[in-house]
Amino acid sequence: MTRTQESSAHWGTFQVKVSEDGRTVVETRPYADDPDAAPAIAGVAEGQHHPSRVTRPAVRRRWLENGPGPDPRRGDVDDE
Repeated sequence: MTRTQESSAHWGTFQVKVSEDGRTVVETRPYADDPDAAPAIAGVAEGQHHPSRVTRPAVRRRWLENGPGPDPRRGDVDDE
């Protein structure tokens, strides 16, 4: 059994159908009164478990080592 609830993000308000335990997004659809809903709303369910999703708080190792500010090596593949 699923239930529907409202949610919102920077692209707008939308309805979310979630699993009974409330942990899995099954379907999303734009809020009915939104005349120009963002197409990105449709991707919420798919993105919830996408392999590229950051699933827990994260911070760059060099930020921890050197503190805030630009790092010219940011994005380097050879990270050693």
